[in-house]
Amino acid sequence: VIMSNFPWEADAMADALRLRKRESPIKLLTISSSRVSCESVPAIIELARACPQLQMLDLSYNRIGNEGCNTVAAYLESERCKLTKIDIEHNQIGNCGMRVLANSIRSNRRLTQLLLDGNEEEGRITSLDPFVDILCNQSSINATFDSNHTLQNLTEYCSFPSSKNLKMLLKANQINNKWKTAREKIFMAHFEGPFDLAPFGNMDVKILVEVIGWLGKDNILGQRNASAVYRLLQNFPHLCGFPSRAKMLRLQQAEEIVSLKTRNQTLEAEKEEMISRIEQLERETEDLKSPNKRSKCEE
Repeated sequence: VIMSNFPWEADAMADALRLRKRESPIKLLTISSSRVSCESVPAIIELARACPQLQMLDLSYNRIGNEGCNTVAAYLESERCKLTKIDIEHNQIGNCGMRVLANSIRSNRRLTQLLLDGNEEEGRITSLDPFVDILCNQSSINATFDSNHTLQNLTEYCSFPSSKNLKMLLKANQINNKWKTAREKIFMAHFEGPFDLAPFGNMDVKILVEVIGWLGKDNILGQRNASAVYRLLQNFPHLCGFPSRAKMLRLQQAEEIVSLKTRNQTLEAEKEEMISRIEQLERETEDLKSPNKRSKCEE
């Protein structure tokens, strides 16, 4: 359904759809260049909710502003929303509205395009970087895994200044296999460069093996995969059948203890021999002191 380039009232259309007593099969709804303000947005969203099969919503070249973003965001958060694309280019949206939209898609698993071009004019939206945390929450590995791995595009003609990280994350979301997308983000966020090994120190060996296998699976990151896996194996060599440094030290100490005990037993035996010999010599000395035995010795 295309209703563009004229002042538009959504109330009547929403009522008409409700009166049909069945949900509308509309998949595309375009209401662009129609002077839609924030006051009309609730009615438009009501119309969208009456179309459970709706996949694309075009509200470009209107003036919904930051206030209208609140209503749109509530719709994007709802389970009823099946949109894969929403176009709100040139709508006088500022940083505040952009952040509301970003937070609304944190758990959205359908929307691939949220187009915001034209809202940067006159300094309204200065950066799209708040989407970085939505696409890759680095607070923990679980948070990164639960981030948005669906959104692939925020602009059509790249008019926004955006960070290298944002571009990389949007590109990562283009991978069809979302398990691979999650793995790539987890690697970038937690295993790039000299990452912290402390969390792995007390990890169960079976789980640690699974982590290394998961990182190296399919080798999607090439040499960076190998570098991370090597660093983990270097610090936990027992995973490859070699004893760890701590275990090596324990083994060396155990060997030394056995050696010392053996040496001690040998010394104890030698001591007993020496004591026995001393006692024998003492007896012989006493015998030599006896007059009768001394006389016999002289004869």
